[in-house]
Amino acid sequence: MNRVSPKSLAATLTLLVGGFLPAVQAAALQGYTDENDWAAGLDVQTEQFQNDDWSDSGLSVDTTGGGSHRVYTDALGVHAAGVYAGLLEDRVSTSKGRYTIVTFKQAVSAFAADWDVSLAGTGESLQIWVNAGDEDQAVDVAVSTAGFFGFRSSGSFTELRIRGAGLGGALAEGYSMDNARFGVAVTAVPEPATALMWAMGAGGLLVLRRRRGRSQET
Repeated sequence: MNRVSPKSLAATLTLLVGGFLPAVQAAALQGYTDENDWAAGLDVQTEQFQNDDWSDSGLSVDTTGGGSHRVYTDALGVHAAGVYAGLLEDRVSTSKGRYTIVTFKQAVSAFAADWDVSLAGTGESLQIWVNAGDEDQAVDVAVSTAGFFGFRSSGSFTELRIRGAGLGGALAEGYSMDNARFGVAVTAVPEPATALMWAMGAGGLLVLRRRRGRSQET
């Protein structure tokens, strides 16, 4: 009777499963302008910027990336970036290397907010940069003046950076942000390839046990 060794069985399973497993890829970002679509299946927390203490929400914002950020509005004139009347006001610039860092206490896979990019006139628009895998990925904040925009990532992250979307000589972009939302998927659905791998592994172990039992009987 021909016997199958555990090593040869493991090698066979590796070859079979390897044909079904997808190649490892960098995390992908998907933008949303509909809040309901963005929030579907997420456990969401919200920061409304009502005061300077955001410790309970698990989110912090640093508007000093690349140097001090100065914002202009008709009501306040030129002032430092920060929270005013329940809004986070900021100004980022590609040409001057100004960016804002948003940090989360726990890893998340989605972020959204109510944006207004008309705070200081039309500039270079905004991009959100995230490293949720092997490399940095960027998504454009798709609002012309004011509105909701969020994104979801195929990987998790603890930090994102808000930057200008223009070229080196572009104008800075002033914006306000309110109701920052962030969260993770409530349930994780196993990938088909992962489920297949477990099924084949369990089947292989069952075959191995049966053959061992037969060899002991003979």
